[in-house]
Amino acid sequence: MVKIQFSREYVRDSLDVLKQRGLKALVLGTKAKLSDQEKQLLRDLKTDYSQYKSDSARRGSLKKIDPLHKGSGLVYLVSSPSDSKSSLVVLEEESKITNGPDLWLYLSDSNNPRKTLGNSIDLGLLKGNKGGQVYRVDKPLAKLDSYKSVIVYCKQFDVLFSYATLE
Repeated sequence: MVKIQFSREYVRDSLDVLKQRGLKALVLGTKAKLSDQEKQLLRDLKTDYSQYKSDSARRGSLKKIDPLHKGSGLVYLVSSPSDSKSSLVVLEEESKITNGPDLWLYLSDSNNPRKTLGNSIDLGLLKGNKGGQVYRVDKPLAKLDSYKSVIVYCKQFDVLFSYATLE
């Protein structure tokens, strides 16, 4: 018989994630809730991305890492329409990411997150693994030129789930 031991940190982190997301969300996944402003932003990006692109916005597609860790859908890095001192990372409404216990979103300077995660900005716990989501970055878009990718990463198991290279 194999005896499995978990560290105190592992148990504490697992309980924190369970409190934040709930057991049902961990098993079945969740769709993030959007404000009316966020819904409008998603519609605007889908119908007229060119209005954002002129402002140095970038986008990329989430990629499959392996059969168990994958994502699909577009990710955008755009200026915040309501605050010139911040930017937004936006996952389109059709986005899907393999569900995991402790998924976090990062904006990274890595061109190839499969090799290195690089220097990154922590955008927080993934709000859901399905549907549109919006994350605020406390820097204007002009100061984010060195950031090349958006990464979905499981902290608990130290595993890359998906990423999008921004172009």
